[in-house]
Amino acid sequence: MNYDPIVNDPVGSDKEYPASLKSLIIKSCGCNLLSTLLLADGQGPHPVVLFLHGFPGNETNLDIAHAIRRMGWSVFLFHYRGTWGSDGDFSWENAVEDVKAAIDFLKSDDALNNHRVNPNRIVLFGYSIGGFAAMMHAAKDDNIGSVTSIAGFNLGLVADMIKQVPNGKEIALENLELGVSFVNGTSTHKLLDEMLANAKEFNLLNYAGVYTKKNILMIGATYDTTAPLDIHYYPLVKKLQGMNPAKFQSMVMETGHGFSTKRIELTRTVINWLKEIKF
Repeated sequence: MNYDPIVNDPVGSDKEYPASLKSLIIKSCGCNLLSTLLLADGQGPHPVVLFLHGFPGNETNLDIAHAIRRMGWSVFLFHYRGTWGSDGDFSWENAVEDVKAAIDFLKSDDALNNHRVNPNRIVLFGYSIGGFAAMMHAAKDDNIGSVTSIAGFNLGLVADMIKQVPNGKEIALENLELGVSFVNGTSTHKLLDEMLANAKEFNLLNYAGVYTKKNILMIGATYDTTAPLDIHYYPLVKKLQGMNPAKFQSMVMETGHGFSTKRIELTRTVINWLKEIKF
C-alpha cells in the first residue's frame, strides 16, 4: 500500500525522536504569544511550515497541519498579540510583526537544538488575514522563498475601495464588528483607521515585483463572501501572471471562505506544492 499522509496514519515511529505536540511561548515586542509546535517524527532537523490564522482565528486548519506533519515536516502555529490568550493588543501591523517574531524563534538555536527545526527550511502558510500577513512578511524578507495564501486578504486594496464608496466605512465597520469581540486592545474604528492610513503599504499589488521571485501558491474560493475573489484574489493573480513569475501557482475551488466542502482537495493541493519546493 502506498502511504498517503492525507488519509493514513504513519507506520511505526522513531522511539528516540517521536512525533509530538509541544506547547510553547514565544516573545513578540515583549509580549507572550501562545504557540504550538507539531513536531515531526525523526531526528531531523525538519523543514517547518509556519501557520498563520485569520481574524480572529476560528479556523486554524489543523487538519492540514497534521497531514503536513505526517509527511515529515513540522508545523508551528501561534496566536497574534491580543488573540486567544496571547498578551498585548491586536492590530494589523502587530500581526505582521508577530510573523517576524515567530520566524526569529524558528531560526533560533533553541528551535534547532530542542525542537529539531531546520532554520533554513521555513515556509509560510497563511489563511484569510493570515494570508495577508504571510504575503506582507514575504515581501520584505529575502530569506522566505515559499508562501501559500489561502483565501487571503489584500487590506490595502480594500482600503482604497472603501474610500471610493459613499457608505464604505459603515460597511467595513459592520464587517469588523464580530471579529473585534474576540480580540483585545482594539476596536472596529481603530482597525479601520489603521487600514485606511496604511492603504499603500498594505496593498499587496505594490509588491508584485518581489513576489515574482518567490514560490507562491494562491488559492481562492468561488463562493467566498468574506474575501471575495474580485478584490482579494484576481487582481493580484492577474498582475503576477502578466509579469512572468518564476514560480507561481493559483487556483480557485468551488467552495466558501472556510473551504468546508474541499478540505481533502485543499490539503492535497498544499501537500503536493510542499513536495515540489527546492530549498
